[in-house]
Amino acid sequence: MAPVPKTSINHFSHEGHPLKPIESDKEFLCDGCKTAGTGKRYRCNGCHFDLHDYCGTYSSPPSCTRTPSL
Repeated sequence: MAPVPKTSINHFSHEGHPLKPIESDKEFLCDGCKTAGTGKRYRCNGCHFDLHDYCGTYSSPPSCTRTPSL
């Protein structure tokens, strides 16, 4: 049986606001690692807060890093 996708996550970098997974070809700036991204991300629509998929699932409070795609 396939895992059930999460409808939202809670993240230490944006407490009190659930982040919903979305997929889009529109470029965004990750509010976690401050690099550009496209594709899957976690978003707070009310605050326009975005995290890469990796940054959203990173569980440690230090600044997360992601190697940008070429």
